[in-house]
Amino acid sequence: MSTIEKARELANAIKADPILVAYQAARAAYETSVELQTKMTEYNAQRAILGQEFSKEAEAQSPELLEMVRNRMDELAREISAMEEYREFSAAQLKVTDLMNQVNAEIQRIVFGVEPSAACTHDCSTCHAACGEKH
Repeated sequence: MSTIEKARELANAIKADPILVAYQAARAAYETSVELQTKMTEYNAQRAILGQEFSKEAEAQSPELLEMVRNRMDELAREISAMEEYREFSAAQLKVTDLMNQVNAEIQRIVFGVEPSAACTHDCSTCHAACGEKH
């Protein structure tokens, strides 16, 4: 079996992992929540207004508009972050990231004989633990 075939096998195993199954369910709930998507759309629109206002010269900016938009964005952020679909999707994303980091670390360990630390950047020139000496 070729390396690519093995990679495909690994990808299918990852896809079937309960963490990914939970992630897909959380993602579907996140994407189909009309209330959440409405709030996200408004948040992004408010952010665009803020960006437009900040692109103006300082003396042309409206402090009242900036304050109003910031307040609305803060309110929307609180509402969004309190929604179950958002919290579950965010938590699921973190679990997927952790799983993928573990998979990558195991591949790095086996292929290159490197025991990556949690802070490993995989760029030995940035390492303060002298792990580059292990290569």
